Amino acid sequence: MRSGVNMRMHKTLVLMAALASVLGWSAIDSRAVADGMARAKVVGHGRLIAHGEAHMLVNRYRCIPGDGMKAEGRMITRDEAHKLLTHYRSIPGDGMKTAVKGEARMMTHTEARALVKRYRCIPGDGMKADGRMITRDEAHKLLAHYKSIPGDGMKTVKGEARLITHTEARAVLKRYRCIPGDGMKAKARLIWRGEAHKLLRHYGSIPGGLVLEGTATGIDGVKSVRYEPASNTFMLDEGRTYASPVSAQSAALLARAIARDDRIGVSLNEEKHIVFGKVPASSELAADLKSVDNFLGDMVLPPQEWTVGYKFANGFEPMREPGIGNAAVFFRFDGFEFALKEGKLALTGAAFDARIVPVLKKQMSNGGYLPDYEKISAATGYAPYEAGARHVAENISYYLGEDIVRRTMAYGEVAALFRNLKASGINLEKLGRQIEASIDKPAAPSRTAPPTLEVHWLNYLREIQDNNRYANWSSPPYDLYLNRFSAGGTQ
Repeated sequence: MRSGVNMRMHKTLVLMAALASVLGWSAIDSRAVADGMARAKVVGHGRLIAHGEAHMLVNRYRCIPGDGMKAEGRMITRDEAHKLLTHYRSIPGDGMKTAVKGEARMMTHTEARALVKRYRCIPGDGMKADGRMITRDEAHKLLAHYKSIPGDGMKTVKGEARLITHTEARAVLKRYRCIPGDGMKAKARLIWRGEAHKLLRHYGSIPGGLVLEGTATGIDGVKSVRYEPASNTFMLDEGRTYASPVSAQSAALLARAIARDDRIGVSLNEEKHIVFGKVPASSELAADLKSVDNFLGDMVLPPQEWTVGYKFANGFEPMREPGIGNAAVFFRFDGFEFALKEGKLALTGAAFDARIVPVLKKQMSNGGYLPDYEKISAATGYAPYEAGARHVAENISYYLGEDIVRRTMAYGEVAALFRNLKASGINLEKLGRQIEASIDKPAAPSRTAPPTLEVHWLNYLREIQDNNRYANWSSPPYDLYLNRFSAGGTQ
């Protein structure tokens, strides 16, 4: 190991040699340097340095070598790293073991990790680096180019189109915190007093359930809309198309409901259910919203009833015992953003909220919750509930892998589009009738009572079990749900 004195002498001689080389002076005796630098001699002449020479030295060494030399210790810049690579074919330094001698090849994973650890990026021409969630377009480009999302532990998908497996989803979630492509923004916390007041004014009570809010952005100046039943597509001004992610029946229902009332949502307590707005309480859409509220709510408020046997994200375990405070949780999809791509409107982003709301024990006559403003202002005693809400929000992309959750978000997407069309002056009532008229065989009104919410959930579990779409369940979910009660013999 070199001593500190020898290191400084070595660096000084190297700088002097470089100075001599640039100025055209006689070279340093390299053998003298190799023998210990004791016999090194600089043979030359002394004169005032020229402007061009000074410029070359500063450009190369960032200073004029000599007495009074200023030195700095810092992270190398991208341009400096690029110039070093261009000149030396590698980054000189203790951390680099192997010099690249005229070699052109793909960098190894270990080399890339070493560069990123040292320089925070891979040095290159003007490279700019940032750390953030991947966007929908970036994920799409990566998939198109590499056929998978590059990352640790990710196996290459060779031309394969299929539903992502549970293990693959966990690997992607671990690296990116979401499934790339959703563009989903999520947050969760205890509600603020002002928010609770706005909710109370808007809905007439605190929603202890799930709501779909917001007006679509990125869609301006729509003057006419036409529905194409063959492709389940909306034509906007004959120049833009929007492929509906929901059925024609659901789109017609949403159009006519929003024509009369912008509110779409549900609120549940142990005995009564509220459906906000003009969505029919007996509709499948309303039942889907209620089911998703129960599904997500199982992770926030005990007891766990709808998700027994479900494999929660990151090994999460729902709270088993009630907390000390009386509270409700409400979930909200909103913030739907669209962009036009080659004449097609596509969803580029959305938001999800989970809010814990301290409520009074006394409820409204229709079962609606009333906010406990005193407990909201105190903001204490609800940490276990907040932890569950944060888990749902932070992992909402994972839970969107459940068909009914993804379908509910699609309802919110279409509802946001229709609110935008309504604000532009489009007659949604007329549009809804047009959609209904295009349906081949409208369902006849049922004279029997609609199925209970539990039956609706059982039907859903049977559907995903029959279609083998239950990757996040520990076993076939319909059988699992029924077997819970086999020991007692009652349901």
